[in-house]
Amino acid sequence: MFYTLEEATYGFETAKQILGVGSNTMSKLIDLNLVAIRNTPSSVRNQQYAGWDIAYLASARNRPLLIEDGQKALVCAMGREKKHQVPSMYFDATWDAFQQDLSKIAQNVNEQTWEAICSGELRVTGYWAVKEEDANFLEENHAIAVASYAGFILDGGRIQSWVRNVFDENGRRCFVVKPFDNKERFDYAHNYLVSRKGPMNRIWTAQELKNDWLQRIQEEVGLSETLGGEHSAKIG
Repeated sequence: MFYTLEEATYGFETAKQILGVGSNTMSKLIDLNLVAIRNTPSSVRNQQYAGWDIAYLASARNRPLLIEDGQKALVCAMGREKKHQVPSMYFDATWDAFQQDLSKIAQNVNEQTWEAICSGELRVTGYWAVKEEDANFLEENHAIAVASYAGFILDGGRIQSWVRNVFDENGRRCFVVKPFDNKERFDYAHNYLVSRKGPMNRIWTAQELKNDWLQRIQEEVGLSETLGGEHSAKIG
């Protein structure tokens, strides 16, 4: 079937089919404000969704998240944004809600780093549950930190350091990150990693990401063959 994604709108079930996701994931993408809605009837299943957003996500859906051998990646799962915006993995230096956190961060990074944070050259992530050993590896190797929106990897940067002496009430850490440049954004911020059960964030090794990609291929090939067999049986 042919879809004119950029100009058309599509219903819930068709959007699911294009993206190759289930109802729960599709609902999460809507809640995360990643898909614009043309009209707002009472049920999400009766709404029409923007083709350009679906096209953007569909292209990411076909690109696995892979990193260099020996590297690791911090994958941060984004939650719903109450202000009807796409959630960010970063604190914002102008956002009053985080002034107390940012004040602590300012006291625990050097002046040059803080100036870069204020200018936007560097960003500070939210708090994530990462062991000190893993945090040190991510820092020493300038590993990537990426934001996962129901499995769609759409933002991120290179970790410069983790902020010493600054933790939330649960002991989670935050990281100073340099946002991806254009080349890195192409490589690491328009990809897909199946959203599986588990913690809100996870440290992935290069081999684990590769294995997950191969597992997804096997699952999708198996599903395709199953559907093909059912279709042939009905025709027969």
